[in-house]
Amino acid sequence: MTLLLAAGARGEAPPRHLEMVTPPEKGNNDVSSRTGSTQASADGSRVVFRSATPFPGSVGSGLGNVYLGSRTATGWDLATLTPRQAPNATAGQIGAGFDAFTDDLSVGVLHASDPPLTPHAIGGEGTSNIYRATPLDRSPSYALVTAPRVPGLMTMFGTYAGSSRDLRTVVFETVGVPGLTSDAPNDLGSQAYAWTASEGLRYVGVLPDGSSSTTGATVGLGAMAGNATQPPFAVSDDGDSVLVTTGNATGAGGRLYRWRSDGPTEELSRSRRTPPDAITRPARFEVAAADHSKIFFSSQERLTDNAVARGGRGARADLYLYEPMFDTLTDLTIADPTGGGVLGVLGAAEDGRRIYFVATGALAPGATSGRSNLFVWDEGEGIRFIGVLSDADNWNWRVFDSVKPSRVSRDGRRLLFASDEPQTSYDNAGRRMLYLYDADAGTVACVSCRPDGQQPRSSAGIVTTPGAAQITVQYLPRALSDDGERVFFNTADDLVAEDTNGRVDVYEYSAQGVRLVSTGRGGDDAVFADATPQGDDVFFITRQRISGWDTDDNLDLYAARSSGEPLPEPGLGGSEECEGSACQGPLAPRPASAPFGSLDFVGDDDPVEPVCARRADIRVSTTVRARRRAARSGVLTVTVATPEHGGLAVAARAAVGSRGASRVIGSVRRPPDDASERQIRVRLSRAARKRLAKQRRLRISIRVTLRGCDVSRTTSVLVARTAPRSGRSPARGGRRGR
Repeated sequence: MTLLLAAGARGEAPPRHLEMVTPPEKGNNDVSSRTGSTQASADGSRVVFRSATPFPGSVGSGLGNVYLGSRTATGWDLATLTPRQAPNATAGQIGAGFDAFTDDLSVGVLHASDPPLTPHAIGGEGTSNIYRATPLDRSPSYALVTAPRVPGLMTMFGTYAGSSRDLRTVVFETVGVPGLTSDAPNDLGSQAYAWTASEGLRYVGVLPDGSSSTTGATVGLGAMAGNATQPPFAVSDDGDSVLVTTGNATGAGGRLYRWRSDGPTEELSRSRRTPPDAITRPARFEVAAADHSKIFFSSQERLTDNAVARGGRGARADLYLYEPMFDTLTDLTIADPTGGGVLGVLGAAEDGRRIYFVATGALAPGATSGRSNLFVWDEGEGIRFIGVLSDADNWNWRVFDSVKPSRVSRDGRRLLFASDEPQTSYDNAGRRMLYLYDADAGTVACVSCRPDGQQPRSSAGIVTTPGAAQITVQYLPRALSDDGERVFFNTADDLVAEDTNGRVDVYEYSAQGVRLVSTGRGGDDAVFADATPQGDDVFFITRQRISGWDTDDNLDLYAARSSGEPLPEPGLGGSEECEGSACQGPLAPRPASAPFGSLDFVGDDDPVEPVCARRADIRVSTTVRARRRAARSGVLTVTVATPEHGGLAVAARAAVGSRGASRVIGSVRRPPDDASERQIRVRLSRAARKRLAKQRRLRISIRVTLRGCDVSRTTSVLVARTAPRSGRSPARGGRRGR
């Protein structure tokens, strides 16, 4: 059965069908639900996701493993992208992982510890090499990015800091590593490098006079602050320009430079003031256009003649715009003579002609001095006030890693942001809501507010807490489509009538209103993972068994697709809304990946009929009476119907282990039998009976295997204990659990 999700109230958006991406057998592993752990390709046919430990049959790292799902006509194929890591790499908690991918996910930037993947890479505990990888090739290739200048270098620890869009240029930082090029210092401080296959490794901490920085070099905000392949664009789209910070944030350093692959380095933060301020102050990179035609940074130093910034007590930073083509520096925040008070930037258009930032200065009508005012600056129009945010909203502008809740459309027309402060007339009861600002119309719409006008029961957001895989990621999921027309978010509020479970669900907002992306049913949360650039395909993570292929209670990745034909599904057997054989759908097994080349060839022109060709006729069911009896007696009767007369193996699993881990709670084997339908009684384990007595309900997964054919069928049932109502007999007074 394929589940179709209907359009919103106006019915203008196409419906989506849901598909399970992750494999049924995950070895009791969860897919990581951490924001940024999942990345979809531009066309939605591929998706990268992560787990804490390897799935059965795959190799990788003990600290986060990366997988690629590829959609075919019959299902989602799985490929392991993480190379095998030595045990000492796991113990050292370095492991391996991908830091960035191209839009089609065919090329990635890989960091890996031990063993080395190329001849000149450095192995051993405490190392971290960076490679440009082509993991989808039949024989994956690895190009070493962190190539040491001196053979025999004992340690390597490189941290990804950014790249060109095509990953032909990869930029990274090192700490505690001798210079990797002849012009890099050996002071073991932070140093930055750019690598290309044609040019090799180049040091980017070169100053305008040709000397090397003596106070270290970091890329943009620093490698650990989120300089990934999306804004803030510390590395230009083509990789020929890198924004480098030298010094530190508290000393006399903190100067900002633009390194170029084909020309001299430029200092962006040098003073144009006459005379310059007596005290130089650090410059903080904020954001840049994708081609570095416009670069924005903040500083408490007055760098132009009309600047109003001030340092020391009551310091207020101004926002500056540097344009390399004209070598000009402009202070954008001079409207308040007491200083701009810039707190940070939420984002900018890719061409840099529009930027959204927060400042405490009264820089436009409507702003309140001393508050966290949200502004938009437009080239040729200046600054406009949008609204006042709370101090708790600072995640919108203070970081650029995966916990950042704000997004800007590519053309800069739309801004998505989160706030505890109401931005519309809707009473948010102090809860965090999501808002969409339209710069052309000058309006703010509440994305996550209840359409019925009632106060929300929960906050809304696009950021999830880390899942099982505690891994660092810098990818910003596409919660806002490229054109700014669609928003995807999480909320526990029932914004549409179809949402009946009271759990966190994934929603889409558009001009047609709001509609569900996840089911809105069942007892499990669902959280947004990623979407395609136009928002046609959406990916989310949940424990809910939406697909008939889903036979466990682990976190799975699902795709909600509005294009293409639905994939074959076995049905949701065992749902509480059905009875007996009515629960069964088409029972064909999940198609396996097609083997390569001639492995499909048998010979002659006649296909060979496989053994147990009628496996699709296996049926597994239980009755309501059997489930009620099992709740009291601890013995569950399962009806198995099959045309084959082989022996049967029945195994029941449920979440009764520590921390809700799934385990076998009963199993039965039966010899071959001529009967076409057999009644199998499975006695539940003591742990299952105790859990049932305590919680009064237990979901059980039943797997029936036809021995000799190696064909299985799995279904799920809910066993619930019911209490008699007043005035009714115990036998007839209970309600079936939902």
